Amino acid sequence: MKSSFCIFKRYLGISLKKKFSSILLDLVCVSAGIKATLLFDYACIPAENLYRMCSDLFESGHICKPLDVLLIEQDLFVCCATLLIQDLRQKLTLKSVTFIDVSGQLRNPCIIEKDSDRFNTIMARMCSSFVKKLEQAVISNPGVPANSKTMKDKGRLEDKDRHGRLLRIENGENSIALCSVFGFFLGYPVIYWQDDRTEYNCLEMCPLHIFRMKLNISDRLIQSNETFSSCVQELLNELRNRGKWNHVLYSFSSPVALEHYCIERVRAWCREFMDRTNTELKEFLQFSCDLVDGQQVVL
Repeated sequence: MKSSFCIFKRYLGISLKKKFSSILLDLVCVSAGIKATLLFDYACIPAENLYRMCSDLFESGHICKPLDVLLIEQDLFVCCATLLIQDLRQKLTLKSVTFIDVSGQLRNPCIIEKDSDRFNTIMARMCSSFVKKLEQAVISNPGVPANSKTMKDKGRLEDKDRHGRLLRIENGENSIALCSVFGFFLGYPVIYWQDDRTEYNCLEMCPLHIFRMKLNISDRLIQSNETFSSCVQELLNELRNRGKWNHVLYSFSSPVALEHYCIERVRAWCREFMDRTNTELKEFLQFSCDLVDGQQVVL
């Protein structure tokens, strides 16, 4: 088996050596369905290189399922596209997100009321501009079979039987603020909406709640959990030895002043996350809320 260190060194360079373990853990969590999508902001690399790196990790047995690389404008996401589409479609159907308008011309952030014309317009634009484009990209690129014996159902491939895909989506003429797109694709329950006519927001000096879902790296997780392969258990041990006791799976925020509007959606998101998480992992998950005050926020 080719070591993950050699794979990362080839595509990312030795300067990111200290990040290799965290990167692999993020990719493992996406592959195992623990984390919906990863915004790959560890380094600026070509989409083709990230695609090949994920393919090498899959072929070497470091991740359990092939991962797709999604390029939106200049930003890279790693996901299982089929599962992501299912999740996004469900969100659109159930309207299970809270939008907060943080456009620069506003004095303070404000909730975009659910079922209002504006809320429905945003959901429709999000659907037509991105989910449909993602579906079309997947149809156009079904993936290359891992081997000639893995073809199923008259040419359709199951996720486990194919290599990952490199998918591209353009924002298009009716562009949507990328902060909203990112929040939507990353599975956040609270999403900032910014008028595309302004380049700044109204979050400066606004007290925020920072919500985080963390994976606690304990001895029991390292020694007994079957979700992770032996090589991943080794990297968990390495992270512990370096003093890292938890790994952040999700991190998002909402204005403190709008807590009464957001808190139920955040609690529902936590319950949904726990319900779909492998039972043996639940005891290692920790949800936290911290207060951040007086900072300028760049979306």
